[in-house]
Order: sequence, then structure tokens, then C-alpha cells
Amino acid sequence: GISWIQKGLAIDGKTEGELLGYSLDLSNDGNAIVIGAPSHHGTGTWMGQVRIFYWNGVSWVQKGIDINGEEDGDLSGSSVSINSNGSVIVIGAEYHDVDGNDAGHVRIYEWGETAWEQRGLDIEGIKAGDHCGRAVSTNGLGDVVVIGSVYYDTNENDDAGQARIFEWNGSSWIQRGADINGEVTSGFAGVSVSINNDGDVVAIGEHRYGGELNRYGRVRLFEWDGISWDPMGFDLIGAELDDKFGFSVSVNAEGNIVGIGAIYNDGSGKSAGHVRIFGWNEFAPDVEPPTVPTGLAAALINTNLIEIEWNPSIDNDGVEYYQIFVDNQEVAQSSTTSYIITDLMPNTTYTLNVVACDSSHNCSAFSKAISLTTNKEIDLDPPTPPTGLIASNITSNSFNLLWSHSSDNFGVEGYYIFVNSIVDTSITANSFSFSGLDPTTTYVVAVSAFDEAMNQSESSSPLEVTTSAVSTDFGTKNLFTDGLYNIYPNPTTNQITIESILIGTYTVEITTINGSEVFCQVSEGTSTKIDLSSLKKGAYLITIRSKDYVTIRKIIKL
Repeated sequence: GISWIQKGLAIDGKTEGELLGYSLDLSNDGNAIVIGAPSHHGTGTWMGQVRIFYWNGVSWVQKGIDINGEEDGDLSGSSVSINSNGSVIVIGAEYHDVDGNDAGHVRIYEWGETAWEQRGLDIEGIKAGDHCGRAVSTNGLGDVVVIGSVYYDTNENDDAGQARIFEWNGSSWIQRGADINGEVTSGFAGVSVSINNDGDVVAIGEHRYGGELNRYGRVRLFEWDGISWDPMGFDLIGAELDDKFGFSVSVNAEGNIVGIGAIYNDGSGKSAGHVRIFGWNEFAPDVEPPTVPTGLAAALINTNLIEIEWNPSIDNDGVEYYQIFVDNQEVAQSSTTSYIITDLMPNTTYTLNVVACDSSHNCSAFSKAISLTTNKEIDLDPPTPPTGLIASNITSNSFNLLWSHSSDNFGVEGYYIFVNSIVDTSITANSFSFSGLDPTTTYVVAVSAFDEAMNQSESSSPLEVTTSAVSTDFGTKNLFTDGLYNIYPNPTTNQITIESILIGTYTVEITTINGSEVFCQVSEGTSTKIDLSSLKKGAYLITIRSKDYVTIRKIIKL
């Protein structure tokens, strides 16, 4: 032959939307075909239907009557398979509900004298949600069947998936060997299945193997040794992240060649997909992992990224890639010995590891972990200016200042207090008490906020505060009196003496001419000596306060 020529007319669906051809399978000689129409309503709704045709030499003729699903919503015919000579068919109905909602089941039929007769009882899903029958395949004689239950939950993993193999013993279907379960959460083992002609080799697709981040997908092949299903070589793994490798699978009659579909492979374009074919070579596979990566270190650290590098590992067949782990979670793969990890949080400590893998997906142990902390975020934004300045408790030499808190993206560190446009001090609270001021003097005060990065806000609106006059209302007693205290020598070099005619305690306060306090003590008795050696040369005010009197004098320090 030199070209493909259509054999007979098209076989059309009967009703709108029944999806005839959703599944199909041919006999070995190509003269019998089974076709699924899972959305056919039958005598109800979405029951599904299967039809079988044979080639009479001129056209396709239906063999037997339609085989409908048993219940509404079964979607019977979502998977089908036919044996070598077209005498046995297998029908999957993954949404069948007899043993629980969407438990699924499989029915097998054999051609009798004039009609399709069910062979044995239905093979039901184990529990609700299994979707037993998502994929089916039968061997050449039609006496061994493999069934995929894609959403089966193991004790360890939800939606791990499962495949079971059954054998016809002449009167019923009995399970051959143990269940073959998926090994990871949401791996969906059994999404595709295939069995060889002799029924002793099965292939099971698991297209989401690798977890939510990776989803390489894999296919496992097993061989029947008369007692159990033994792994046939190592797992076949998808070539790239999110390949969905194993979404479809088919083995040849001998069971030594397998074709595998990876529908999301990006090799020739985003989700272009590809197919790989593997042959069984009877040689021992590569099982030796690479050496553990060493010398893991940071090459660059920023606020939201870390660049790491390490020494290359050694492998008998060559290192294919390195897995990058952050806090024990794989985040990426690299074909080189460096990688930039992005989307990190500022000022956060991360634990990093690297693992080396070869082309057979043999992987080393973890490298020695390192802990690295990203830089703090650079703060360039100043706080908002303080507002609402209020002066209270105003006296002749003091007053209190209060204002509303400023806000900042990283928090306010403190406030600068301005007196007559000059920074007087810095504090952390939103209030300040001024003292040592001059009576009847106007002070212009303002406040600005700063953060930890020393970004300073604009100053608040200035507030003018005038101290009160010194009160002289002490009844018959004069506030200012020269007869109560004698202060000498004045001017002085290092020391002054205060003599008093009063008995009792009094407070001695020395301030600069500008009102800054430089000395304060409580004295008692008729004579007190004050050491001025620590003061700078210049003029000072000395204020002596007793219970009923205040004396203010000017002194000169030489």
C-alpha cells in the first residue's frame, strides 16, 4: 500500500451530543470495532452507550444491539477495549453510583450465538469517588482485564489512584495479584492502562505524579510472575515540569514496547505535547545516584532574592539537573551549578539545600543545608508630619507639649523637638515637658518625626507659647528680696557661698541666660557652698526657692 483509504462509510452518532467515538478499540485484524458514546441518554439521561461493528467485506455492520448504561449519569462507554478476535468487549462507566456516588464500574461482554452476553458480574469501584473504569484494557483472549480507578484514596494519599487486574476463571472474575496503588497525593494512577496480548505485562499511567509543583507524570510497568505483579524496570518519568506524562499509554502485543503521551510538554511550544516510545532492553538500568553537592554558598543576597552556587556533583552517566529546595520544599531545577531564588520576603531567614539527579532520575542525598537571611527592605519614605500640637500647664519657666502620633510604613522611631527653629532634643513619646524657661517669653516650638532609617518628616505647624510672669502675690511677703540670702563671691572662679537668715530647706537652681538648667540641689541650714568648677565661663541665673520666697540673682563665672 502507498496511502490510507477510508474503509466503508463513517459510523455516525445517533443523537446530538452523544459523543460517539469518545473511546474506541479495534480487534487485531481490524475487522471488529467497539465504540463508546458516553453522553448518549439511552432510556434516561447521560446513561452512555456502546456499539460494536464488524466488517463484512463491503461495509460496517452493527454486531448485536446497543449496550446502554445501567443508570442515569453512568456515562457508560467512557472507556472501552476489545480482545484480539473481537469476541470479548470491556466497558467502563466511571460515574456509576451503585457502590457510592461515582464509584464507577466495569462490565465485560462475550459474543454468544446471536447476541452480546455479560460475562460474570459487574466489577464495581471499591468506594465512592473512585471512578473505577476511567481506563480499561483487555488481553488477546479477553480473559484478563486491567481497570484504572483514577480517584482512589489510599490510607496515606487522597486521589492517589489505583489499578486492579482481574482474570476469568471460567465462572467469575477474580482479582489477579494485589491492588497497584498510586504513591502520592493527587497522582491519579490509573488515568491510563494497557495490557499485552498474553496478559502478563501491564502499564499504568500516573500523569500528575510529582505533586502540585512538579507534575512530571510517570508510567510504571509490571510483569506477572505467577504469584504477584513485579516492577518491570524503573519508573518512566516525564521529561519536564508539568508534562502530564502518562496521560495516555499503550503496550504492544509482546509487552516489550510502550508508547506514552505527555500532553503538556513544552518542547515544541507551550503545551504542544509529545509522545515517547520505550523498548525493553533486558539490561540492568542505571541505579547509581550522583554524589552529594558540596560547597553550597550565597553569591548574592538582596531584599527578595538569593543567588546560590555550589560545586558540581559526579555521576557515572552524568548529572542531568539539580533540585533546589527552600525550607524543605522543592522550588525549582537548574542544569547549572548556580540558581537565583526569587519572590522571597525581606528580612527573612531561609534554609536552602541542593540535590543532584541524573537522567534516570536517580537523586543524591541533600547537600549540607545553609541558612541565609534576606536584606531588610530599603525604607525611603518618611513618617507623616505630627499634628495637633497643644501646650498645657504653662508657668513662668515651664510648660507641657502634646501632639498626635505620626504614622510610618515601618513605624515611627522618635520625634525631634524644635525650639525657635533649632533642634532642642529627640524623644520617643508624643509629649515633652519644657523647663528652665524665662518668664514672659514667647517660644516657637515645632515637632518632626523620624523612623529607624532616619527618614525625617516635615515639621509640624509651629506653635507659639508664652511663659507667664513670675507671681508676686504672696500676701505681705515679697517674692524678690535681697535681705534673705547673701551670695558671694560674685563674680567667682570655682565656688560660691549662700548665707540665709531663714531656717529650713530651699532649692538652689542655676540656669543659663537662655533658661537651660545646669545645676539643681536642695539645701538646708544658714550656709551652703556650691561648686561651680564644672561650669563654663559666663553669666548664669541662680534661683533660690523656699516655701514662701523666691530669690533670683545673676552670677558671673570667671
